[in-house]
Amino acid sequence: MVSPDSSSIRPFKLKVPEPDLEDLRTRLRLTRWPDKEAVTNWSQGVPLTALQELCEYWQDRYDWRRCEALLNSYPQSTTTVDGVEIYFLHIRSKYDNALPLLITHGWPGSVLEFRHIIDMLVDPEAHDGTAEDAFHLVVPALPGYAFSGKPKQTGWDHQRTAHAWGELMQRLGYAKSGWVAQGGDWGAFVVASLGQQRPKGLKSVHFNSIFFDPKKEVQTPIRDKKGEERAMHFDRRRDGGFRGYSLQQSTRPQTIGYGLSDSPVAQAAWIYEKFRDWSHHDGDVETVFSKDEMLDTIMLYWLSNSGASSARYYWECGSATTAIPVEIPVGKNTYSKMKALVYGGNGAVTIQDRPVPAISSPTDAIIKVTKTTICGTDLHIRKGDVATCQPGTILGHEGVGIVHEAGPSVSSFKKGDKVLISCISSCATCEFCRKGMYSHCTSGGWILGNKIDGTQAEYVRVPHADSSLHAVPDGADEAALVMVSDIFPTGLECGVLNSKVQPGGTVVVVGAGPVGLAAIITAQMYSPSKVIAIDTDNARLEVAKKLGATDGLVSGGDVVEQVMKLTDGKGCDSVIEAVGIPATFDLCQKLLAVGGVLANVGVHGTKVDLQLQDLWDKNISITTRLVDTVTTPMLLKLVQSGKLQPSQLITHRFKLSDMENAYKTFGEAAKHDALKVIIEVD
Repeated sequence: MVSPDSSSIRPFKLKVPEPDLEDLRTRLRLTRWPDKEAVTNWSQGVPLTALQELCEYWQDRYDWRRCEALLNSYPQSTTTVDGVEIYFLHIRSKYDNALPLLITHGWPGSVLEFRHIIDMLVDPEAHDGTAEDAFHLVVPALPGYAFSGKPKQTGWDHQRTAHAWGELMQRLGYAKSGWVAQGGDWGAFVVASLGQQRPKGLKSVHFNSIFFDPKKEVQTPIRDKKGEERAMHFDRRRDGGFRGYSLQQSTRPQTIGYGLSDSPVAQAAWIYEKFRDWSHHDGDVETVFSKDEMLDTIMLYWLSNSGASSARYYWECGSATTAIPVEIPVGKNTYSKMKALVYGGNGAVTIQDRPVPAISSPTDAIIKVTKTTICGTDLHIRKGDVATCQPGTILGHEGVGIVHEAGPSVSSFKKGDKVLISCISSCATCEFCRKGMYSHCTSGGWILGNKIDGTQAEYVRVPHADSSLHAVPDGADEAALVMVSDIFPTGLECGVLNSKVQPGGTVVVVGAGPVGLAAIITAQMYSPSKVIAIDTDNARLEVAKKLGATDGLVSGGDVVEQVMKLTDGKGCDSVIEAVGIPATFDLCQKLLAVGGVLANVGVHGTKVDLQLQDLWDKNISITTRLVDTVTTPMLLKLVQSGKLQPSQLITHRFKLSDMENAYKTFGEAAKHDALKVIIEVD
């Protein structure tokens, strides 16, 4: 029998009884699932199909014994401090002079979260380091977390945990040689408390979660910013509706604990969601963490039944603030921040502080945005029509800026170059790019402001910079060029070229919004005899006529008859749908001449009816596509020569700080007579 205050270090080996694993599989098999969520994204929590897929894998294919063997491959021990058993890994380097390093996890972490760096820290020479970089590692589990004991009395907060860590390091013999400590999340609070308590032998502390900023005069910045964006992903999400878990665990941890203790699916959902929300990926968390890695962590919480006890740590540390100074050397990651417009789900967009993005691939460039805009597609995202864009994403896919940093493989641009940011990112080498279908690039396409953070920010990371950026000549009208990021290539490629506008032909554009107006302007490059604009807004029709439309018709009533009258009863050779609703698509089908082409440009959030009974014998073609931006270089030359004047579409200008009002104005365009808005970032 070990006494409650025994200072002995006891070896530990993990062996989960097989009945416990069979019980888990039974519970998974008997799960009563809720109804499917009412949205097409993660804004209501973990989607039903995603969790079912994970739990099916957990039940049938996941191998706990693999994880168990991994943990048992490390030296594990326990010791008792203040009546609570502390479980820890203790991995000594082969280098006797290695520096002892204590590392502390947070929630929903565990000792497993350090699995990928343990070997690098204890044997740096095997990983391109030197013997001087070696550490002896001590990795304890927080009280109430697997496989430490669960405090039966209150008071086990970060400060008491820090006291226990100091005692642990003394028992391991490191008080005399000296040691350092590092922590993240709750581990950062513990390590900060260690710095305040200064247990014997502690030389310095470091933490990677941000809770305060030292005075400027004592800061020593680390200039290498690689990895900043990943490390600060939690900070991005903090103010975007992702704090419900913290409020629950800080106020009623026992209540949530009943579900976490009884249902493996509840425990999985509670943690799986955090893996996805707090990691840096382009929409698929499994590009960062495999199912096995996520389930390994979930298993530690399930097998140790620590859902409630780990949540209680939030309750214990709920007022984790102190003014006690830390008088030993402190290292902490501080990150350059920027202002950005962030999609929060359920129609919300807000200005937030975000970390300045960092180069993550040799072909990336970081652009300091000077001007950007809002697109109709951004409004579709706000409405929830674009399932690939998740809450927490910085919106925007158009802009002009200055190269702030270029990856080592970028050859066409250097720091300081002025560039136009294409709405389509393309590698230029994949199967689709070789066909000129850049919108389907296997590692690009429409990803900015959709699958990755976009341009409505002070900085943006542009993948495949050499083929996704265009040089901007000195003295160019940057605001005008923003229009060439998307709406002019879209109007030209998806509308004018797809509808085969020909000299002497007749064209009708349904929808005189920005893209429709861009189609009207660029259609004139091909000398049609008529360009008819149809819209519900008389003001926009007047603009269309000023920009070259021969006729402007108000939608509704006898508009079909009016078009037939203007075309001698034939209909139009080229019909461009630039709205994106079923009613306008249906109207367009009625406006076609024999042999005509209907080019769908509008983004439809729902299905439409195809009137084949009226179309099949008229040799009608219907086209739809994503913009590939193959015409962007030509459009840039036309703007520079003065033959194309996109600035005619700009009606409003806002500062980045006023982006929320910019969205209101653009979203109520008819009310404000708005076409395109320019966002001034510089």
